[in-house]
Amino acid sequence: MPDKSFDAVIVGGGNKALILAMYLTKYGNMEVGIFEDRHELGGGWSQEEPAPGFIGYPCSMAHTSFYHTPVYWDFPEWELYGARYATTKTTQGAMFLEDETCVLQYAAFPEVDPNQELTAASIGRFSQRDAEMYLWLWNKCQKYWRYAFLEHFFNPAKPVEEPDGIDKLFKNPESGIDPRWLFMSAEQLFQDIFEDPHNQAAFLRAAQSMGLPVGEVGSGFSSLYMIFFYMPYHCCPVNFVDNCVCT
Repeated sequence: MPDKSFDAVIVGGGNKALILAMYLTKYGNMEVGIFEDRHELGGGWSQEEPAPGFIGYPCSMAHTSFYHTPVYWDFPEWELYGARYATTKTTQGAMFLEDETCVLQYAAFPEVDPNQELTAASIGRFSQRDAEMYLWLWNKCQKYWRYAFLEHFFNPAKPVEEPDGIDKLFKNPESGIDPRWLFMSAEQLFQDIFEDPHNQAAFLRAAQSMGLPVGEVGSGFSSLYMIFFYMPYHCCPVNFVDNCVCT
């Protein structure tokens, strides 16, 4: 299209380029040209089959659905155009070779495990108390935590003297957050919350795999938030845990 002119030209058609083009066309009323040398647009949104039965993202290690929350707010028609998250059945798991058992955390998407009952059942195979604690924290996260984090993530920072959503969350006794958690390591916190070593190890490993220093003071709540806010809406780069068989 050598004779075609555009108001804006984007070189590379990854997911950020597509979102930029959406804002420029809808809110800037601009004509945008995108140039990409791969066989499809999307970058880290794209899926390929690196091996039979396995789906992977060639341009992204991992991502999670809440990243796109502002886009859904600004483009309600996006889903009508066909945008959807291709989810895996499970988001993370831990296997224990000593007895060939495993703990699985299932995706919290509507078509999989929106109330996290499947996850609780997996946890409950080792401790029913841990399963009940997981569901209690899950409900606290859905009612209080998620809105505070979304406010914190997707709005400009407030002045130091003005509390933001996270500040208010920590001060709210209904949130279920023990203030001591902010000063614990992840190891201390998960041992405090879960009684069974299998469940402790499973969630510690998940936090560790995301790069959190689980043995350091202050890593506790960050690791806990990952388990309840990030991981349930997270898509693995390769759908390996979907093929895990629990005995």
